[in-house]
Order: sequence, then structure tokens, then C-alpha cells
Amino acid sequence: MADLPEPLPSKPSNLSERVGSIWDRIVPLFAGVVKARDVPSLVDVCRWIDRAERTEARIEDMDPSDKAWTQALTGAAIATDKILALSARFGMTPGDRAKLRDTAAPAQTTPRVKTRPATKFDKAGKPSRTAPKAK
Repeated sequence: MADLPEPLPSKPSNLSERVGSIWDRIVPLFAGVVKARDVPSLVDVCRWIDRAERTEARIEDMDPSDKAWTQALTGAAIATDKILALSARFGMTPGDRAKLRDTAAPAQTTPRVKTRPATKFDKAGKPSRTAPKAK
């Protein structure tokens, strides 16, 4: 009988309304990957997405010649980097998914290629440590 996939972790009750709605939007994307132990990292992803969205909204209303615009843009870049780094842990992009281990796949126990037949040296085993050294 195959193992059933683990259900999505429950949304923490202490999230703000905005962060909670982001949770509802993105956590289902990680179905089959996330577990209850991943909740702290998932909360971090949601909070960084919230920061990025709020910063983007601020940038839209700012004058690019204003020094605060450059600071906000730097903040948006940092938020984007954090989102990408945290999301990679859950296989958000195809490249990230390729790096994740498939825990359901059985380990391969047989060699992929044919090995050579055993020789008389293989059958004899390792040389004795007490044997005299050749001069």
C-alpha cells in the first residue's frame, strides 16, 4: 500500500491578515513537499512576500530621483533575494525541484553497469600483512 501524501501544515493563528492571505495563496503550491516542521520557513516566505509587495506599492508612487526611491528599491531587491532563497528550499522553480531528493524513491542496490567477472586475485582476498615485502 502506498503512503498517503502528508496534508498541508495548518496556518499559524498569529499571522497578520495580509501574511495569512499570502499563506493561503502560496502554501498549496508546495503540496507534497512541505511538512509541519517547515512552518517557520513558510511563515518567513510569506512575510518576505508581504514586505516585497508593500515595498513595490511604495515604489510605484515615488519619484525615481528621490533618495528614498533608491532605498526602497534596495529593500525590494533584498526582499526578492530572501524570497528566492527561502522558496528554493521547497522546490519553487524547476531547477530547485531537480535538486530536491525524492524521498519516496527506493535506493538502488544493484550496479547500473555489468561488472567484470571475479579473478583469482579477487577470490584470494587482500594480501596478508605478515607476508614478506618484495625487494
